[in-house]
Amino acid sequence: MRKGEYRIRAQRFLTGEFNVEDLRSLFLFLRQNSYGNQTVRDIGDMVGHSDERNQGISLERISDYSDVMRYIGPKIARHPNNSLDLGDAPAELIPAMDATYNLIDDDRLLRDTGLRRDQTSTALTKLKR
Repeated sequence: MRKGEYRIRAQRFLTGEFNVEDLRSLFLFLRQNSYGNQTVRDIGDMVGHSDERNQGISLERISDYSDVMRYIGPKIARHPNNSLDLGDAPAELIPAMDATYNLIDDDRLLRDTGLRRDQTSTALTKLKR
């Protein structure tokens, strides 16, 4: 499909003339022209591989949240006052730490720890040992 055809599809969409096939084609076009934007590429991947999702930023985020919740849920049940004895730490502690680290953006990491991502990565690796 030529670029001019994508422009026509986008114009129809922007003027409220909604067509599912136009939207599908636009997402597939943007998938190939995401210019490094992971979210745009991921949406295109969802459209292109809707029957099988086994990779992508959305799946990684869901997996990270799942790892965090597998840790937090039992922790809250065992320690409702928010205390934690590392001798009693659940097996999910390390995956939860990794998942939480993946979910925190660089600005918040720097603000909350005073360290850059590369520094916190090194500290986390040492801590896990």
